[in-house]
Amino acid sequence: MDNNLYEKSQAFAIRIVKAYQLLKDKKREFVLSKQLLPSGTSIGTNIAEANGAISKADFSAKISISYKECLETKYWLILLGVLTLSMKKHMIVYLMMPMNWQEFYFPF
Repeated sequence: MDNNLYEKSQAFAIRIVKAYQLLKDKKREFVLSKQLLPSGTSIGTNIAEANGAISKADFSAKISISYKECLETKYWLILLGVLTLSMKKHMIVYLMMPMNWQEFYFPF
């Protein structure tokens, strides 16, 4: 069974991990990036848990948590972008870019 939402959230989590590595290793940003990592990766974990839900209420609860994690991740990305204007464009472009283009433009 195809699960487009699960696949997209997994791809996004991979991009979040790579963004965290960039922020930590190359930009020397250690505080906000540690907030971004768990919120950005937990989106997919909650979707995965929703896929194994035992009831409609359980499914709804997990999807709701995933949505809240999306909002939190968006908050951290905006905050990181505002505080690090020099990399704002690059980070946003990277996170929004289809996976097959990322290796070409961002080989890290």
